[in-house]
Amino acid sequence: PSHPRVSGHAAPASLDTVMAPASLVDSPLTHSGALLGTPAYMAPEQLQGHGVDARSDQFSFCVALYEALHGVRPFEGRTLEALGKAAREGRMRAPERESKIPARVRRAVLRGLRAQPEERFPSMEALLTELAPCAGRRLAWVGASAAVACLVGLTVGYVAAHRRQARCDLEAERLTTIWGPERRARTHAAFLATGKPFAAAAWEAVASTLDGHADTWRELRTDACTASRDASHSSWQTAACLDTRLWHLAAVVDVLEKADARTVQHAPQMVASLEGVSGCRDAPELANRPQPPDALRPRVDAARRKLAEARAHMDAGNHPGALEETTALLQDIQGLDYRPLEAEVLTLHGYAHGLAGKPMEAEEHLYKALWAAEAGRDDETVARVWNLLLWVVGDQMARMDEANRLVHHARAAVERLGRERFPHIATDLHLRMGGLLLVQGRLDEADREFTQGLELARRTAGPSRPRVTYFLTGLGRVRSRQLRAEEALALYQEAQAYAFQERQWSPEHPVLALNLNNIATELLALGRTQEALDTFQRSLALLEAARAKDHASLAAPLNNLAGLLRREGRLEEARSHYERALAIFERSKGTDHPSTVTALGGLGMVAYDSDRLDEALAHNQQALERIQRSVGQGSPRLEMSLRNLGLIHLRAGRPAVARRNLTQALGLLQKANGTDSVVTCGVVRDLARVDLETGAFRAALTRCQRALALDEAAQGDDSPDVALDLACLGEAHLSLRAPEQAVPLLERARRIHARVWLDRKEAARVSFLLARALWERPAPEGREQATALIREAKAWLEAQGLRARREHDELVAWQERHLPHVSEVTR
Repeated sequence: PSHPRVSGHAAPASLDTVMAPASLVDSPLTHSGALLGTPAYMAPEQLQGHGVDARSDQFSFCVALYEALHGVRPFEGRTLEALGKAAREGRMRAPERESKIPARVRRAVLRGLRAQPEERFPSMEALLTELAPCAGRRLAWVGASAAVACLVGLTVGYVAAHRRQARCDLEAERLTTIWGPERRARTHAAFLATGKPFAAAAWEAVASTLDGHADTWRELRTDACTASRDASHSSWQTAACLDTRLWHLAAVVDVLEKADARTVQHAPQMVASLEGVSGCRDAPELANRPQPPDALRPRVDAARRKLAEARAHMDAGNHPGALEETTALLQDIQGLDYRPLEAEVLTLHGYAHGLAGKPMEAEEHLYKALWAAEAGRDDETVARVWNLLLWVVGDQMARMDEANRLVHHARAAVERLGRERFPHIATDLHLRMGGLLLVQGRLDEADREFTQGLELARRTAGPSRPRVTYFLTGLGRVRSRQLRAEEALALYQEAQAYAFQERQWSPEHPVLALNLNNIATELLALGRTQEALDTFQRSLALLEAARAKDHASLAAPLNNLAGLLRREGRLEEARSHYERALAIFERSKGTDHPSTVTALGGLGMVAYDSDRLDEALAHNQQALERIQRSVGQGSPRLEMSLRNLGLIHLRAGRPAVARRNLTQALGLLQKANGTDSVVTCGVVRDLARVDLETGAFRAALTRCQRALALDEAAQGDDSPDVALDLACLGEAHLSLRAPEQAVPLLERARRIHARVWLDRKEAARVSFLLARALWERPAPEGREQATALIREAKAWLEAQGLRARREHDELVAWQERHLPHVSEVTR
């Protein structure tokens, strides 16, 4: 039969004439993925964040009806946890007033309030049918039922209308359970309990970020809640997107609340990785992951919540924990047959393998993720996976030819999404591309990628903002490779200042150590040796205090400090550091990675300095073979291995082989960077050394003049490399018996060495050459100065020990031939 609606103004009617409005019976009350209700009226499964359906609405209906009948709500609790526990345990409050309620009605209400959804009525229709009286008993209790019927009608109207407003209050309280005063205090205490010197600063950064994230989430969720009165598709998408973001927030807070020292180290990066919630408002249809059918939604949502937990563990540096969770998830979703979810899990699974130093496994899982994402038409995950494959195949495994092919897929995927619509994915591509090009020595292209990424990151909110630091660092690395040390140093310092401003780093945080390593490298290039040494040691101390002795992040500082120690003549210390760096690089990046090759070559040059030429040759020949396997025969990254081999062959008396190696290195650099690039100057000076050793003095002079012109144009008149060029020129003029031309060049080189603390062996060489030039001039007045210069050079070479033994022996031989006559000249 047709039943009239009951409103607050209608006359009382018997239960058999009362039915729920069509909006309650004919259509679902709850959109999948959107949280409705208010805490006091919510079903236990809603309070726990599980999937909801019409049986959840039954529970809410019966809570309201119970309250109308008895004057109190059935369950009480001061918090959501307490309220949910009371409902799950069936602990009901005693009625405040006696009500003459038919037993059948009481049983129906109590059944609708059961904790397990399957124990309630199968539908709202079934519940309302049970509430309606049987025909045979209608007249017997019509008086009592009139009041009950009215209450039912009022309850139906109340539930339908009151929810729209009350659910907004719920969302604020729901957020409070995730990031409220109590959990905030517990998290703060956990940070400080680690006793780490950077814990307080890390807490300030984390608390500030999470407070802002929570405030924005609350505002947007309230707006979406209010807007959903018109049941617009956009407002529902916004709400669903925000709920997904809340899962990630909850997972991050769960990890932070139990923070250990490792978690505190990674905490600023963890909270920075939270996806911005403003995207849910600005473009909710873009911010949502693909949505499953309603039948699959509870399982998919549960899996995505677990995935958020795994991601939080990974961001906290707990890569084994993340792998354990993603491995279990892959088992859990078997048979679900929902490809977008499979792609999401495989993506994180592959990424975690990469971070755990297992690039081969990472590649395998990422390709599976790619196929699943393409099958599920999940373009966002497709783009993310291509970016990760660039990192694994190019950076981690150094398979450059293959990585260069993957670039086209990654660019196409990001272009399909829209660079401005998905800036966090676009900036990630710029970052991966810049790093890939830098490894290959394609410096101008790397510069463009880092610059474009920096511009996009600076104007973007959310997860892209922390990448500003990475892009500044990337540009610094480009400038360093271009031998523009002042600019590189300024960029590293800008990156550090930005990170402090954004609270990404603190002065005691180990992540600062990686930037200090970069700064120290440029200080060394600028001849500020003591500053460089102090900075390298500070970098290493920060890392060793916070991380395991074989942690991957220690390799670069160890390698660079080894280079400085080698320049100082401390060969055994240098050897120990190179060996340790090499072992870490081989384990974390693989045997053929360019970083591994650098450490192997450095170890070989310690053997060169120790005059163990066979060992030096073996190390550097192996280094060349490894880098060729990694980046190919034509990459400029072969330059350093070829230069090292050239110097070794020259010292071993094989100048023709040395010239071949060095000429090949020069050709590779010129092909990649142009014939007038300053990056070629080091090889040009090495070739001039071969010319000097073989008597080709004019050729050496020409080379040294070219290197000087390029270095002065790129680095200024007083750079350390200019001092090397001037020494090269001075020696060439001396070899051509032109001491008058040599003297001003060598005096200028000596002034540069006096201003900055460069390689003492090179400084001693300049003093020795200048002494020779002064001695060979026709005017005898310079010989006293020459004597002082010889003593100075000899002292510096003796301080270098074994590394400068050949140069020391050469100086002593010259001294024995010439200095005995000094006293006669003076008289």
